[in-house]
Order: sequence, then structure tokens, then C-alpha cells
Amino acid sequence: MSVYIEITNDELKLLEIAKIKKIITIKKADRTALAYNNSSLDDMYQAIKDLNYKLKKVTFIENTSNVLYYDMKIPNVSAIKAQLICKNELVNKLSKQEELLVDYFNIKKESDSENRVLVTGLALLRVTELMRVSKKLRVKPEIKVAYEGIFNYLQNMKLFVEGTSILAIEVNANLMKIWLFENDEYVTLRINRIKSESYDVMLDEINDEVSKIIQFNTTRSLANKITNAYIFGDNEQLTNLVKDLNLDFVDLDVKMLPINQNISVPADFNFLANIYSLGMMMGDK
Repeated sequence: MSVYIEITNDELKLLEIAKIKKIITIKKADRTALAYNNSSLDDMYQAIKDLNYKLKKVTFIENTSNVLYYDMKIPNVSAIKAQLICKNELVNKLSKQEELLVDYFNIKKESDSENRVLVTGLALLRVTELMRVSKKLRVKPEIKVAYEGIFNYLQNMKLFVEGTSILAIEVNANLMKIWLFENDEYVTLRINRIKSESYDVMLDEINDEVSKIIQFNTTRSLANKITNAYIFGDNEQLTNLVKDLNLDFVDLDVKMLPINQNISVPADFNFLANIYSLGMMMGDK
């Protein structure tokens, strides 16, 4: 049994799964309110403890606004040197005073001497807190970031198409994230708050953000146009968004992110609200 704990700005989402070969079975699923910036280490420990999960293998997935993403080109050097270059560049670029735990994902080989990578940064204090929670829970954790989950899900679902770009649009109650991929490569991420509970206002906000990212993509890649947009998240209006999200100047096929047929879920399970954890499971060996 493995437990995946997605940490968002305002809650924890927990999944307990069993994986036999390619079949993933959701054994248990819960979510509990926990404000990221206003909760103590003891609050997180108690929230997890109270749900009575069988904690053996635990993966924390950081999906808060505090995760830093930055893509850059680096020389083709050893992994240790590459990580040092990424850390120095991220700290200098963002002028961050706090100590960061920095990692990177290879995106593309640009040439024999240069690679394009996605650099991720998480406050070292935050990582230390998660390790202390894990120690109290008596587990050895893995700590990962949301990018890995959404990338794994899209890749495993074979939604990346050579010569095209796609959007993965996460819409929650008060936050939207729009991931842009070209072929099977990360391009950029836009994050913005949803400022109103009105559906019409929210629709306008999402349309505006999608328009901006399409315009950005047009300036950088005339060849690989955005053809598909996949919606997911836990907003109650996802079905209406698929129907109503419409841009006059571009032919964009908007649809709900499909479920993987190798995932067995309870009848009341909202898989669209747990894509990052499901993607992480699909990528784990």
C-alpha cells in the first residue's frame, strides 16, 4: 500500500492505493482543510493522524503557490554540477533570501553542449517541516512537486502529440493553473486567483488567461499551435467550462481530462480533483 498526500494552499488530499502491475486501485480517499500559510507542523501531523491511514510508503506532493518553477538552458555537465548551476541561477533570478531545496527535470537536449531544464525550488524550511511530520508519523517520505504528477498523467494517457501544443487547465474554487506543453515538453505555467464566485466572471477570467497563453505561444512557435485543452480540478462548474470556454480567434478543442482505464476508483471518487496524485502513481515503479 502507498499513500499520496497532495498539499494545496488550503487543504490536504490523501489517497491510499494498491498497485498490481498496471492496475491501480484506490482503497481510500480523503481531503481535509489545512491552510498552508497559517498551519503549524502539529496541525498537519494531527490532520493526517486523525484519518487513520496505513502509513508505510508516503509521497508528499507540493502543489502550493510556494513552489517555484523556472525553465532555463544549462551546459551539458554532470548531474552534481547541473544542480549547482540551477540553484545559483534560481536564487539569483528570483532574489530569494531564504534557503531553497532545488531540483531539476530534463526537458530537451538543445545541442551536444546544452540542455533545457525545468528548475523547481522549495523553501528548505518547508522541506524540513515535512521531514519532521514524517518522523512523527514514523514514515520515510518522498517529497515531489506538482509538475511531475501532471506530466506523468498526460504522458501515460498519450495526450502529447508530436508537432502540436496542449493546455492542461486546473480550475479549483479560487485558483486556476494553466500548464502549456509542446510535443511532450514543458513550456510554461500560469497561475492566477479566481476573484469572483460568479460563473460568468470566472469564465471571463479563464478565457482571458487562456487567450494570454495562446498569444504567448504564437510569438514563440508558429509551427506548433495549441490544438487541445484539457480541464481538471474540483470546481463545480467544470462541465459548463468545457462547454462554454470559447475563443473566437482560435480553433481549440476543449474537453475534460479523461480517466485512465487502469485506475479502479470508488463510485463517489472525484478523479479530476486528484490528477497530481494519480499521475504520480502512474509514474512510480
